[in-house]
Amino acid sequence: AERMTKEQFLKLLETFIPELKMALGDIQFTIVPYYTDKEDFGDLDILVKGDTVIVKELTIKHFGFIAEDSKESHTHQYSTNSNVFSFLYNKFQVDLICMPDDYETSIAYYSFNDVSNILGRFYQ
Repeated sequence: AERMTKEQFLKLLETFIPELKMALGDIQFTIVPYYTDKEDFGDLDILVKGDTVIVKELTIKHFGFIAEDSKESHTHQYSTNSNVFSFLYNKFQVDLICMPDDYETSIAYYSFNDVSNILGRFYQ
């Protein structure tokens, strides 16, 4: 994956978000808020109110990725780690964080970047 300037990132959003809407249909999603003064980006985090398996299947079908179990020799264009489905879109990493049950709470948690992580550690 490549890093992008803020200008490149915003341009990518213009094309990617409509594509994701087509892929997911009625499944709700939200871009994780980021610092507006951020100069460059290494990935795009999106919270999705859906099951990881379903989100993965819809995304693979829409974007035409080669299935992991394919017998063809290729570089994988995506991966799944727990509830996060990651893939490359125009050489940029997109992480779909699937939260079917705790979607609204997750929006609040992810909206404050590292602060939520630190507070969560205090309350463990």
